[in-house]
Amino acid sequence: MAQIFIYLLIAHLIGDWIIQTYWMANEKSKHFAPLLVHVASYHIFTFGALYLAGVDFMKAFWATLFLAVTHALLDNRRFEFWWLRRIKKVAEKDVPVWLLLGVDQSFHLILLFLVSFWLAR
Repeated sequence: MAQIFIYLLIAHLIGDWIIQTYWMANEKSKHFAPLLVHVASYHIFTFGALYLAGVDFMKAFWATLFLAVTHALLDNRRFEFWWLRRIKKVAEKDVPVWLLLGVDQSFHLILLFLVSFWLAR
C-alpha cells in the first residue's frame, strides 16, 4: 500500500503543482474548460503512476476515474467552501488562501490514501 501511495503522491505533486498552469489554477473554479484540462492532465500522471506501481490495468482505470471525478468535485471549490462554512465556521469572504489550499490538499491526500488502501487489497 505504501508503494502505491508514494507513486500517487508523486503524480499528485506533478499534476497539482508542477504542470498546473496559472490559467488552470485561477479559472478552474469558475469555468469548465480549465477544470477539464487540469483534471485530464493530472490524471494522465495518475494512471501512469499506477501502471508503474504494477497495478492491474482495470483497477488502475477505475481508480483513476474515481480520483478524476473526486478531483473535479474538489477543484470546483463548492465542496471546500461548504466544508469551510459548515465545519470550520468561516464565512466564504473571510477564508484565507492558505486555509482553502490546506483543505483542498488534505482532501486530495485522503482520497489518494483511500485509493491506495483499496488497490493494495
